[in-house]
Amino acid sequence: MADPGTDRRVDREQDHGRGGYGLVGDIIVGIVGAILGGFLFGLLTGRSDGVNNLDIGSIVVAIVGACLLIAILRAVTGNRARV
Repeated sequence: MADPGTDRRVDREQDHGRGGYGLVGDIIVGIVGAILGGFLFGLLTGRSDGVNNLDIGSIVVAIVGACLLIAILRAVTGNRARV
């Protein structure tokens, strides 16, 4: 029979996670990643105005940019924890 205290400890560690950069850090990473995604999208497509509208395409570009920035930060800092 498993120890109930061990099960709760494992659940608590999974809920909180050990990755991430804190609330403010995650917000900053998301914003900077969205800017990075818009910049890269402009470079790849040749559009000089970048991404200016709030539509599904802009949201996808922002998410891809944020994911790219997180991957870069994890590669540089060595943080391999799941988020």
